[in-house]
Amino acid sequence: MERYDGDGISDSPFVNNIENIKHWQIENEPGKKPRKGSKFWKGDAAQYAALFLAAYDVIKEADPEAKVALSGFPHVAIKYYLEHERSFIKKVLRIIYENGGDFDIFDYHIYKNYQRFIRVSEFTNKPVWVTETNVDNYMLNPYYTTEEYDSFVAKDIVTRYSTIFARGADKVSWFAFSDKEDATWNVPMEPTDFEKFRGLAQIDFTPKPVYYTYKLLIGKVKDKVGVKRVNIEPYVWVFKFDQNDQAIYAMWYDNPLGGSKEINIPLPWENVLITHVITEPGVTEPYTEIKSTEVGLLQITLDDSPVFVEKY
Repeated sequence: MERYDGDGISDSPFVNNIENIKHWQIENEPGKKPRKGSKFWKGDAAQYAALFLAAYDVIKEADPEAKVALSGFPHVAIKYYLEHERSFIKKVLRIIYENGGDFDIFDYHIYKNYQRFIRVSEFTNKPVWVTETNVDNYMLNPYYTTEEYDSFVAKDIVTRYSTIFARGADKVSWFAFSDKEDATWNVPMEPTDFEKFRGLAQIDFTPKPVYYTYKLLIGKVKDKVGVKRVNIEPYVWVFKFDQNDQAIYAMWYDNPLGGSKEINIPLPWENVLITHVITEPGVTEPYTEIKSTEVGLLQITLDDSPVFVEKY
């Protein structure tokens, strides 16, 4: 750990006061049930807790300012924790606390069913980071063209991040930056083969539509404080980031049967800027439009492609 703390003593050559490593995750998705590991961690909960306690102390000794994350538990492990008296996570937490240990960040990985993201604040007051998320392979049509797939993913990143933030995550990270080198598009596509195309960019780092939509999303919400869902009607998703004139809304219509929906949403502004997400290849800047509200209501037609709405 001494190689990465940036204190000038035995530091790795790439380390400086900007690049030094300040956040650590111990192992990856270590287990689901009390005595069951995973493809990443083969040991049981007691063995993982012992590793974490030792690693935490060493990291803090080398760099007291470093933050140490408790694994990267998958959704199924957290769900099992809440539904059963005995679980992998419960045993890990008990052993850590019984030995006077601690952790700084609770790390959560979720791919499937992100709408069911569990409010981890139910059992920890630590910051919650989602260090892995991406589309659910089994939601994808095996006959998608690359253009249809890229459009789906660009829409998903906004709906996914909005939902996860509203359910209590402090930080969310997309997996991964670029596609895999052996990625070959086939029709029909096996669900697991979609995993080779999870990048924001292609193999040669050419940005995909999701890259530009991700950039747009970050630019819109990165400085906002607080996010909550605004209930309108079924299948209409509206999330409000921040408050008052600083607020920005992400909204879309998600009916399993498809289609669009005209809604009226109360807003305190006379004019609004509507920014559409980027879903088409070759487009680098979003389409925007300005609309006026009437009697405090914005009339807008939504479909499955999210838009951002803010004061103009």
